[in-house]
Parts: sequence; C-alpha cells; structure tokens
Amino acid sequence: MRLARSRTSLVALAVLAGCHGASSSSPPPPPPPSGPVVQAWVSPTTWGAPWQDGASTLVQHARFDGASLVETKGISWSTVGAAAPAQRAFGGFPDGPRYGAGPFDASRFQAAGGDALDLRGDMTVCAVVKPQLNPLVDGNEGIIVAKGLQGESGWVLMQMHDQFCFHYQAGGAGSFMTPGQWMITTSTHLGDAPAGSRNQELNASYVVVCAGRDGDTIRMSANGVADTMQEMTITGAMVAPTEPATIGGYANGDPNHAFHGRVYETAVWKEAATPKNLQAKLAAFQGLTLADGSVATYLRPGEAPFVGVDGQYHTTWLHGPRIDPAKGFLFGLQGYNRLADPEALDRWTAAGGAAVVADQSEPPGDSERASADRVTLPAGATLTATQRGTFPASTVLQGQLWVRQVPGSASGTVVVKDGRGPGADLAIDLAAIGTGWTRVFVPGLRTDPTGVAQFILANTSSSQVEFDAWGAVLTELAGGGDLGGFDPGPSLYSSGGTQGTEAIDKLLLPPLTQSTGSGYCLSVVAAPAEHLPWSARFASWRVAAEWMAADGQTWSQLRVGAGTSGQLCLDLATAARGGETRWACAPTAGLADGSAHEVKGCVTPAGELHLYVDGAAAGTAGSDPPGLPNVPPPDLAGGQLTVGSGAADHNWNGYVSKALVCKGSDPGPCAL
Repeated sequence: MRLARSRTSLVALAVLAGCHGASSSSPPPPPPPSGPVVQAWVSPTTWGAPWQDGASTLVQHARFDGASLVETKGISWSTVGAAAPAQRAFGGFPDGPRYGAGPFDASRFQAAGGDALDLRGDMTVCAVVKPQLNPLVDGNEGIIVAKGLQGESGWVLMQMHDQFCFHYQAGGAGSFMTPGQWMITTSTHLGDAPAGSRNQELNASYVVVCAGRDGDTIRMSANGVADTMQEMTITGAMVAPTEPATIGGYANGDPNHAFHGRVYETAVWKEAATPKNLQAKLAAFQGLTLADGSVATYLRPGEAPFVGVDGQYHTTWLHGPRIDPAKGFLFGLQGYNRLADPEALDRWTAAGGAAVVADQSEPPGDSERASADRVTLPAGATLTATQRGTFPASTVLQGQLWVRQVPGSASGTVVVKDGRGPGADLAIDLAAIGTGWTRVFVPGLRTDPTGVAQFILANTSSSQVEFDAWGAVLTELAGGGDLGGFDPGPSLYSSGGTQGTEAIDKLLLPPLTQSTGSGYCLSVVAAPAEHLPWSARFASWRVAAEWMAADGQTWSQLRVGAGTSGQLCLDLATAARGGETRWACAPTAGLADGSAHEVKGCVTPAGELHLYVDGAAAGTAGSDPPGLPNVPPPDLAGGQLTVGSGAADHNWNGYVSKALVCKGSDPGPCAL
C-alpha cells in the first residue's frame, strides 16, 4: 500500500486560499473554530446571491429583478435602442431566482453620467454572465460592461470569441493593435470555430468574471484564480473616457459589439484588482468563504451538470462547485467522455440510410440554443459514435443519452448497442418517453480485449423512427470499477470540450497556521452518492479528505479502499520513514447506501491510529510493510487539507458537508 504521492496544490493557491474579502448577501457562516478545532469548513446552505452593498469602495452595482435593472449605488440607467432585453429566471440557487437580461441584439443599458466609473487608478469590475457563443470569424465581440471604448479610452470587460477580455487604454506601446491599448484574456473554453460549424458547446448556466487594475498591473480571472488568472504590466494613467458607462454594448451602438449572452449582475469597486481581491469576489458568489473570512479554492478542469434547488438541469462552468444545501459539495461522478462528438451526432458514422439534421431543438439545461440533433433511422439503420482514445481492456463502462420523441412522429424503439464488448443492448421506447427530454442511462457497457468500445444507435424494428438526441456519454466512471446498475444521474455528463482529461474536482482549504501539537484528528461528514454503496467496487480509492505536508511526501487521509476491500480507513504516511504507510480500517457493511456519516481519524502522541464512525470506535490497525512500529505523528501546521479528493486525484464520488482538523487525539472535542 505504499504509494507515490505528488503535491498538486501550488504555492500560489496556498497564498490565495488565505485571503479575506467581500462576502455575498448570504446568511453569516458559523463562528470561526475554537478550542481543539484548528480549521473548520462547513458547506454553505446558500450561495449565488448578489454581492453585498456595504463596502465603501463599491461604486456601481446593478442586477435584475425580472422586470427592470436595479442599481443600488445611485447611477441612473436607461434603455437605448428597442425595448429592454428580455429577462430570464435562473432558479438553481437557494436564495430564489436570479434574473439575467439579454441577449442585447437591439438595445443596451446606458448610464446618465456614470462618472463614478471613470476610475484612473486601482479598480475592480466583476460580472455574473451566461456566455454567448462567439465564433472567431463572425465579427462579433460582446460587451458585458464598459466605461470607454477599446483602443480609444477607459476600460471594457467583454467576451471576445472564446475568451473573456479586459481592455484598458493607457500610455505606452500597448499590447494589442493600437498604441496604448492593453488587453488581457482568459479562455471561455467554448468552441472558437467558424460560424455554423459543430462542437460549439454552450452549456454553462453562469460564469463569474472579474478584472481590473492594481498599480501598474491589469489582471483578470473567471470563476477562480487557480489557472484562469492572467495579468500584464501596463504603462501610464488611464485615458479619460468620454463615453457613458454601458451594459450589453457600446455607447456608439456598434452592432458588432452587442453581447448575445445574458448579464445577471455587474459591480465595480474602487479597489485594487489584487489576486486576493479577485479571489474574494469570486469566492463570495461561489460559496467558498470560510467562517474566519478566508477562502477555499475549488478546482475542476471542465464543466459539470447539476440539479439545482429548482429540480432542473443546469451546468456549472470550469472551477464552479456543485452544491446541495442539505448534502454539501458533490465531488466526482464524472469521467472523461470518450465520445468525440457527444453533441454533434451528424458527425457519427451513418449506415443503412440513417440521417441526422443538426441543431433542431434546444437541449436540456440553459444553453438557449438549438443544438440538439434530429435523427432519422429507417428499419435496420445504425448510427455509430467515434471513440477518442482507448479504455483498459475488458473493463466496465457507463453511458447515457438524452432523447425526446419528435412531436407528431411515429412511435418506435431505438436500441443502444454495445458494438465491441459483451454488454447487453438497451431498448428505448420512444412512445413511453414522449416529447419531453428524458435522460437514458446505459449500464453494463464493456470494452473488448483491445480497450475499444462502440456506442451505436440502431433501429431493429420494421418501420422508421425519428427522434431528437443530445449529450451522449461513454466513460469509465472515476477511473473504473464494476458498479453494477448504479446510475450516477445527470452529473455523469461531460462534453469533453477542450479539456480532454478526467474530471477530478477538489476543494483546497487554506494552509494550516495553527499547531496540532503531538496528536491530531481529521473529521468529515460524508456520504456516497445517492444509492451508491459505501463498499462500491471502484478501481481507485475514494478520498473524502487528505492532509498533505509542504514536502508533498507526508500525508494523512480519510478514504474508502478500492476493489473488493471497500473498507473505510485513516491513513498516515511519513517521508521521514521512507513513505511507510500505517492505517486503521473498518468494514462498511453496516452503512446504508448513500447515507451520511461522521467519520473521524485520530493519531495519538504515541502514533496509534484510531477510526471512529458516528462517535463509535471502529477498525483495526495495519501497515505496509506489515508489523511496522508506531511513530509519533507529524504536526499538521504548514500543511493543507483537501476535501473531496487528494494529491493522487482519487475523487470521493459523493457529498462532503463538513471537514475539521483538530489538535489532540481525543475525538470528542473535535466538533463544532
């Protein structure tokens, strides 16, 4: 059980995770930890609320109430052009619906005066938006909020093709096109391809983007600063803008700069856009602010679906957490989607007269774009997806497809066939599904001995069938494992996008600054996904929480073992002992599928490891190699706790609602 470990949390993340900053208008978090608790994280019960108005540095704050723009800082906005953009409700947050205005095809909001936004020095601007689809060659660059005009004066926050951009007009040569024009960008990871081409996913329900000036540096980030933050050194003072502030387009009415997405909220602060300030603004919206005012860092390399408090299907973007107000943060339940074109079935291989017409209906979620395809299968016809990469040989896979019957079409049956492995075919009765979107889970798919699988839609009946389809998946959930008929639900989907990696997500808490003394406890409240057994046979460990020392070689974690063991364990490995691992493990047979439990692992000053489940002692000790003597535990100060995964990227595949680090080895006081 001796494992090679690698530290994935960067020094920059450690610094940013300790920052303090603005909070949202959510209820106050629990009080900071005290007594033996040296660090505490509790999943929020609410998030996604507007930024608070209390900061004296806040000079502009606009949001939408379903009927009009609401400005809280005294700026007067009017609609220029046709009627004000329509507003659409997003109900996925606990505090009630948020409203987004857009698209801004024929109008914009324009300020009367707005001199408060003529900020010549330090400033920060943030917006909550639903991105637009903005292909490279269509000539459009969408203005989110601006006080000026790119290349001439002031500052501009915009979406330009597959990037969020911040333009700033100052002195010097500039970095883009004209003298004095400075521009920084961060990728949207949305398709930047010629207009009309495919693979242009637009699934994100919302993104939080911030930018601004900090001394002689301009900086921006989206959703989180982990790998989206960009910065640039500039020269001179901002060129004074003569244009009024605008939302959704330029004051000159240029139709090529209308924003075709939606704007939920904009805010401007007269304060430096430091990395800590940007992270604090993003964290306030995302529910990542801890009780002591510091912030956690959430990481995930791609988009992820979730079911909101409204019971509807939504998608959070890169580094956006999936939170249930009762269960906590959801980690895992995704894998790398090996289908090359999961949203473009017209690129699949057609046989027997199969035909696909692209972009005929709006898919599930919030894309607001007709990107689901219409499939016609004559009797005996097939449509076969293209696989990218290979799986391990003879492994179990999971699949899914969203399907709806075309209104007015004949009923019939579509069969999802396992073209290479021995998995059973799955019949889809279109009449039973009806004309509303239905997610079809496809269990039991398998690869052949070469690691290849096939996902085939077939008409085995004697008459033609017609249906709309979207969001196909063929994946090996969380590194693989025989999970029987377990259905992970809508969270399984990943478009793949530009990431091409396993969708590992994790929550990094600020580095520990307080000593844990000569002994410590780690504690979590965690649950596997609904209907998932605690002893589910994943190929990899499932880590609920892991502490890692600064050396990247000393670590301790609470996890469930892989394969048939399925035991719940506390592990401790120390670099000083050559990576020797000691553990205390207990069977999980008595824990109900999907049930939440408090799990604590404590190490005494003498190095004895003890495991507790719901307050009761559990487990027996072991080591690798066997028979190792106990050694005094490390002081956890200076290390960092990761929730939902660990340095080796073993996702928990369920919910975690609380994580504690405590001084001393007595489990009783290790509580909030």
